[in-house]
Amino acid sequence: MKSLISVIVFFLLGAQLVCANTIYVDCNGGGEYITIQEGIDASSNGDTVLVADGIYTGANNKNLSWNGNDKHIIIKSENGYESCIIDCEGSGNGFFLNGTHQTHADIIEGFTIQKAKGTWGGGIKAYNASPIIQYNRITNCESGYNHIKGPGGGILLYHNCNAIVQNNVIDNNIASANDLAMGGGICCYHNDNTNAQPIIRNNIIFNNGALEDASGGGGGICVYFSSPIIENNLIFNNYTDWYGGGIHCLHGGNPIIRNNIVSNNSTTHPSPSGGGISIVGAHPLLLNNIVTNNDDYGICYLYGSVSIQYCNVWGNLDGNYYSCSSGIGCINEDPLFVDLSGYDFHFQENSLCIDAGVVDTTGMNLPLYDLDGNPRVVDGNGDGIAIIDMGCYEYYNYQQHIYLEIPTEYALPGDTVLIPINVLFPQDLTFTSAEIIIGGYLGSLEFLELIADSSLVGDAGWMYEYNEADSLNTIWMAGSEPISGEDVLIWMKFSVPNTATDFIPITLEDALFDTGLVPVELTSGGIDIVALIYGDVDFNGLVQAYDASMILQYLVGYINLDDLQLFVADVSLDSTVSALDATLILQYGVGIIDTLPYQPGSSYIASGDITMEDQVYTGDPIDVPIIITNAENIFSFEGMFNFDSGCLTLADVYWSDYLDGFFIWTDVEGGEFKLVGSGTLPYEEDGLMATIRFYPKDGFNNYDSTTVCFENLRWNENDTMHNIAASIIT
Repeated sequence: MKSLISVIVFFLLGAQLVCANTIYVDCNGGGEYITIQEGIDASSNGDTVLVADGIYTGANNKNLSWNGNDKHIIIKSENGYESCIIDCEGSGNGFFLNGTHQTHADIIEGFTIQKAKGTWGGGIKAYNASPIIQYNRITNCESGYNHIKGPGGGILLYHNCNAIVQNNVIDNNIASANDLAMGGGICCYHNDNTNAQPIIRNNIIFNNGALEDASGGGGGICVYFSSPIIENNLIFNNYTDWYGGGIHCLHGGNPIIRNNIVSNNSTTHPSPSGGGISIVGAHPLLLNNIVTNNDDYGICYLYGSVSIQYCNVWGNLDGNYYSCSSGIGCINEDPLFVDLSGYDFHFQENSLCIDAGVVDTTGMNLPLYDLDGNPRVVDGNGDGIAIIDMGCYEYYNYQQHIYLEIPTEYALPGDTVLIPINVLFPQDLTFTSAEIIIGGYLGSLEFLELIADSSLVGDAGWMYEYNEADSLNTIWMAGSEPISGEDVLIWMKFSVPNTATDFIPITLEDALFDTGLVPVELTSGGIDIVALIYGDVDFNGLVQAYDASMILQYLVGYINLDDLQLFVADVSLDSTVSALDATLILQYGVGIIDTLPYQPGSSYIASGDITMEDQVYTGDPIDVPIIITNAENIFSFEGMFNFDSGCLTLADVYWSDYLDGFFIWTDVEGGEFKLVGSGTLPYEEDGLMATIRFYPKDGFNNYDSTTVCFENLRWNENDTMHNIAASIIT
């Protein structure tokens, strides 16, 4: 039974693969078909009709259509709309989907559709059809040709249409008729009676017109008895002879209009008619929009209802509002576009539109990305709180940077070395791709591989590739899981030649994360090839007292030493790093011994007995003396005390005057007290070696007693002794 199921599954998968064909169309004869309609007709359910570069004209390259009840297909250009043009030559629609029942499984992508001229709809007509229309340019098209009505010069979404229109450029189209010339760019017409909700998002809609003698309007977009979502669009320089130079909402419907910029639109109809947005009998929600620099009124309301929230309505010719008023979160301020005359509608850094959108986005399904494709929502004004911006662009605080660093690591000739690429991302920002160029090392090091273990790239499951060419190594990484914060981005593994010397740079030449909107600060490093000198713990080419200090700091836990540093720190060659190693470095520095490494031998065997007396608490402070007898040949010591930090606070340590020539480091963490000491001359005095001062904590009287224990002690490089002594404090 198992093998039968496997055969069935394989057969079904194979059937899917067979059905999902790609059909090639090339007007120059390089494909299976030379016209687009032939490719469509030859396709089956799930196929892609891939159209090569060229200009497609004639009967089988316009009024393109298929029956969505029979098949769902993808029709796309091979290289984008700039290279693949459907030229309707002044008659017919580009796509004529007239009651053809497409769904979101049907996609029209990557074409320039120009010079279409239809009665209802110009570039694309979608009646009772709901395709995805994306990454196209619809230009110089016209609706209303030889007809009393003419909605949708660029695109018409009509009756039971749930189409998604996204990431298109829609420009220089005209809706022209004696009556109801609506939506020079896009018209949503009579969809409410079927509960359809088309989506119009991330489009640039400009220089479109709605021209008529009687009624209509909406140079950019017209919404007639429909409830679309209109979001993240840039709508500018559109015009009409009637109402709504930018957007016109009329005769019913509850459109949601959010995060758009509606600017520089105009109307020639007598005021009030709404150069920006007009409402005549509809019930829109206007949220997070910027409506500015339009002729007539910014927002003109005649009847119906309107809710205006978190919008910036400013600088409109006859006034900002007609027969309506601003609601919660609205402002009336110059949006401070980068270059209004040059149509750059991004924000300058002081714009009050930054982080000024609706604060509580719960359940609102606001756009995840802006018109540039950058993630929303970010902290644009740097106040520590991320709020969506008004309009279609999210401002990134250019004072924030990504910090990328290659550190300097030490290595020996012949070593294999892992070098991290460290990253620090700005707060609240996440990224899903990176492109990095590395240089400097080629010819001096052998690059072995990238390693993603214990890195952001590895934890997120990203893919990564690299290519060494000429003098550079290009690394690309990407994934679906966003990364953020501070950590190792990825590791580079190098082999150091046996002949390597000095410092070998590994330089960050360039780096880009996602679309490159956030600048990257680059700090380069490399591999410092060390000629090992025993005692030179900091690898500066000299043996100094500071090297002894580094050993003592390491022993009490102040600093870490890497494997190479531990190797050169073991100047006594006993395979450990001890305080005696610090002593030997000091002795070498002052001339007591003349070489490193130095094996101390029996002359450095030390002795000394420690005792501690019990103490009776009579008040602050509590002093615990450390008594030494039989002290002989003590050049260094390492020890650890334990005490109950719930009862006592360690305040200080007072050392015997005989230890004045010793370097001594101490560290306290909780109830653990570490101490190390190192000197050039031996300590051989019996008596008081040190006094440890404690202060009792509140409530100490509630305890019968507490104990301070001298747990571990090592003289020179003798074996470590345990349970040395104790003092009971009562």
